Amino acid sequence: MSAPGSLAGCGAAALLAALLAAWPAMGQAAEPLAARVNGAGISRQRLDRFTEEHAASQGRSAAGIQSPRVWRRLVREALDQLVDDELLGQEAVRLGHAPAPEVVERALAEARAAFPLPVQFELRLERSGFTGASFRAHLARQLAVVRLLERDLAVGVVVGDAEVHAWYLEHGEATGQPEAAAREVIRERLRRQRVEAVVVARLAALRQAARLEILVPLGDQP
Repeated sequence: MSAPGSLAGCGAAALLAALLAAWPAMGQAAEPLAARVNGAGISRQRLDRFTEEHAASQGRSAAGIQSPRVWRRLVREALDQLVDDELLGQEAVRLGHAPAPEVVERALAEARAAFPLPVQFELRLERSGFTGASFRAHLARQLAVVRLLERDLAVGVVVGDAEVHAWYLEHGEATGQPEAAAREVIRERLRRQRVEAVVVARLAALRQAARLEILVPLGDQP
């Protein structure tokens, strides 16, 4: 699963990086498509760029990958992430989690402030295939996903003291801390795991119901 689940706690620079990496650029309908998700296109250009970013996240240089099998595996993994992000975005909008315009503008201002010069921000958008308008719309959808996570998927996810204690009894030695000091860190870790399981289950249901068209070859053979 991809970046949306971690956006709520990001700083401005991290937020911008996550936004640029996590979603297919908008306003590029003339480009060849890698996939359609319920009619919404993911461009081949965006998939290519995100596959390179995905490879880099694993400590690999895209230019240095010689095996077609390995490259196609990375492409499949990258496309899965982009599809999941699109599905979550569509679900967030469907459930009415779109943010108010002033919330979007504040987030946009924070993203711009992460760069010393305005031109650096504009160049970063251009390299990622965005215009100012398409990035604003994209940012609004990502904020909607954060609201989906916080106000829908994570609601009611609670980790009790007994669960924290049981985890500490089994794994606590690795923390190097007494239970009282580690309790809240453990609780948050278990809660994140449980929320992630909820998100995975929702995505499985969304994929089952989705009209998904894959328009690029993803087989294992060279």
